Amino acid sequence: MNMKTSVERTFARTFDWSGRASRSEYWWFVLFYMITLAISIALAMTVATFFTLLIWLLVILVPSLGVSVRRFHDIDRSGCWLLVGLVPNVGGLIVIVFHCLSSTPGPNTYGPPDDPAAQVKAHRKFAHRFDRYGDIYLAVGYAALAVMYAHEAGKKVEKDLAWLALRREVMGDEAYRQRLLEVLDPGGVDDLLRLTPVPVHEPIAEPSPEFNAPPPPGLSVPPPGPGAQPPGPSAPSAGPAAHTISDPPEGGV
Repeated sequence: MNMKTSVERTFARTFDWSGRASRSEYWWFVLFYMITLAISIALAMTVATFFTLLIWLLVILVPSLGVSVRRFHDIDRSGCWLLVGLVPNVGGLIVIVFHCLSSTPGPNTYGPPDDPAAQVKAHRKFAHRFDRYGDIYLAVGYAALAVMYAHEAGKKVEKDLAWLALRREVMGDEAYRQRLLEVLDPGGVDDLLRLTPVPVHEPIAEPSPEFNAPPPPGLSVPPPGPGAQPPGPSAPSAGPAAHTISDPPEGGV
């Protein structure tokens, strides 16, 4: 989603307040709103008149209300929550907080999502959250849906597939396939099973037979006799033997 797409969608649905608008769609339009407001004020104060602001307001008011209502729908709330903004002091802040919430994953009361990229983020978020809580069953379902939305949005899925392959190994093939069937159509299940093979682990190498072979006969060590002490650490070598000088013979010089 970018500003151009957001503005085109919003104006195309000026009088259609049904459906949903993702968080990125809403906030890109807010940025467009602020830019055009600044331009209108600048024109009204210089080369134009007050009617410039009036024209701007007439053009942008209805689309702004529509995208705001659809943003509430995207978090599965009625558009009537927009009236909270009329409450003095805190109403506008409450509306802003609601508009900052992430999209509801998948379809909700107001229909299916219309921004696959936003759904990728939402489903990844829930997948990792449930994985941290130890609920691998729910985590795999959200991750599988994230992959499907990512394909639709043209986003990379290599990390998601590697993550799912590791969870498939933990769950087992039968439980993994059953979970995918609960959230995807059969064609999507077959594709995901093909793309998430169980990782193949390298077998641990056996020790070489040479390490278990008996020593050569010439190197065999006889067993210690009775009462023998186990060998301790050897004393450091004193080096070559020192030469001694004997006392000279009697009468010698």
